[in-house]
Amino acid sequence: MIINREIKKLELNAVYDGIELQLLTYLKALWQNRAQLGAPDAKISGALYMHIFAPVLKPNEVKNWDDQQQITAAVLKKHRFESGILINDPEFIKSLADPVHLSTIYPISLKKRRTAAPE
Repeated sequence: MIINREIKKLELNAVYDGIELQLLTYLKALWQNRAQLGAPDAKISGALYMHIFAPVLKPNEVKNWDDQQQITAAVLKKHRFESGILINDPEFIKSLADPVHLSTIYPISLKKRRTAAPE
């Protein structure tokens, strides 16, 4: 399953042509070094892009500035994964986050027929 958002789209044709290899190169390096990273039995389930930055929250993005959970939720919403590739395994997708926060962090959702789909 390919996850796409408006910022960056992973095109398999571009990967095949050698044009867009960054994400898959990182994935291969992780796979080749999994034993040195302390996870020799790790399985690769995918990779996602995330733009890391210090977000600036606007006053209307948090209702109660005394509530740390609301502030954290607003920051998480801004640090959402942008694009990437994941295996199409609904049980794995559900294990990424609880259903309430799944689409807040990941650009995917689970459909009623229990398949994962890009948002």
